[in-house]
Amino acid sequence: MTKRFVKGAHRSRSDRTWRVRLLAGGVAFGALAAASSAWAGSVVLSEEQFNAIMERNRALEGRVEQLEGQVQDNGQNLQIIQGQQQRVNEQIDAVKDEIPDERKLTHSGKSGVKLTLSGQVNRAVMFTDVGEEDGNDEGRNVFVVDNDNSSSRFKLKGVAPLGDGHEFGAQIEMEVQSNPSNEVESTDDGDVGPGGGSGDVTFEERKIEAWYKNPWFTFWIGQGSMASDGTAESDLSGTAIVGSSDIDDIGSDINFRLPTGAQSAFDVDEFFNNFDGLGRRDRVRLDSPKWHGTQVSTSYANGGDYDIAVHHSYKWPVLGGLKVKAGGSYYWNGGTGSPTGHFEGIAVSASALHEESGLNFTASYGERWFENVSADPNDDRDGYYIYLKGGLFRQFFDIGKTAVALEYYHSQDLTGVDREGHMYGGAIVQYIDETATEIYGGVRLLEAEIDGGPELEDMLIGIVGIRQKF
Repeated sequence: MTKRFVKGAHRSRSDRTWRVRLLAGGVAFGALAAASSAWAGSVVLSEEQFNAIMERNRALEGRVEQLEGQVQDNGQNLQIIQGQQQRVNEQIDAVKDEIPDERKLTHSGKSGVKLTLSGQVNRAVMFTDVGEEDGNDEGRNVFVVDNDNSSSRFKLKGVAPLGDGHEFGAQIEMEVQSNPSNEVESTDDGDVGPGGGSGDVTFEERKIEAWYKNPWFTFWIGQGSMASDGTAESDLSGTAIVGSSDIDDIGSDINFRLPTGAQSAFDVDEFFNNFDGLGRRDRVRLDSPKWHGTQVSTSYANGGDYDIAVHHSYKWPVLGGLKVKAGGSYYWNGGTGSPTGHFEGIAVSASALHEESGLNFTASYGERWFENVSADPNDDRDGYYIYLKGGLFRQFFDIGKTAVALEYYHSQDLTGVDREGHMYGGAIVQYIDETATEIYGGVRLLEAEIDGGPELEDMLIGIVGIRQKF
């Protein structure tokens, strides 16, 4: 009776098996019935005839067993094929970001080189409330900005494959910003340019580098990411564009106010930073190949600065799909040209996303040890921060996924002893897949404390914007 309820291909094969058994039984029964009829009519069935009938029945039963064995083997083969397909899918997921999209290719001036043009525009409206200003007016302001969490930029990337895993490549990535979100100030009435200057738009280099890749390593040279860059910013929440661990990307130069309403000398950057390694520099860098999503890197920059880092990204086919991304690094800054600027530090971060439910969690931690940062010998200090975020990233609408998250940040002694910062925030991002568009919004409450120093009012910063990729 159990066989009757098996679905799909197994049920049809099982039905055929039982039909063969019934046929064999019917043949045997018919033969016996004929023999009985013959015996009733005084016709005697010989022993040879009876043995021939039974032999035929045993042959049919053997054939049935053989068919059942083939069905079982086919089921096992199907499971093996499904397992192999799963592993292939995992390998594709691990390298798909490195595979050039033929639809994005432009024509290079040199044969054998694949040239890709890409970029994005990221514009937003930023709101700030720093408490009462002088004259008891509310300290509120509105800015149209370029979101420095993921600035407007364009990139030209050329790849010349040599076969057997070897390739040469180069890329130029330029940042184009007007009114950056990390450089506007509470008192600004007009636009500011990169570096806090006038509102004129200028180009700034992000990456100007070349590389050689083979199955054993990748070698980079030029302006680009140090090995430690990004180790504090592993994030699968889908909200990093508006809620990353680098708090001061939005409102870095906004000053806290005193209870009297006067503007203090302390801005957001004094209390909020994520110590994300050594950033982008003119350097040489060496990367290992990826092994199960893990890669080891090291780099050396002008001035003698160096670092070593581990990056990991992998999708585990368990519990409905679990994606994990993590990074960790140690770095040393020699402070070339400034004997008071020496520091070393660590940065670690990890993020996990359960794909079926969309639940995710992100954590980041950084610590930096400073040496002789001022004439005061007591100002040799250790600064650290911790950042936590939990959220939901899943598809509620046909147009694309929606990401929501809550975040918290705490810092200690980032730019001076006995300084403490706290941040409480929330973020939402709506993805529009067909047009490669993201619409986002976020709000943060910032608190700053200086032990033995002036009391600072809390600050509220909000931002809504759109990022359009191309």
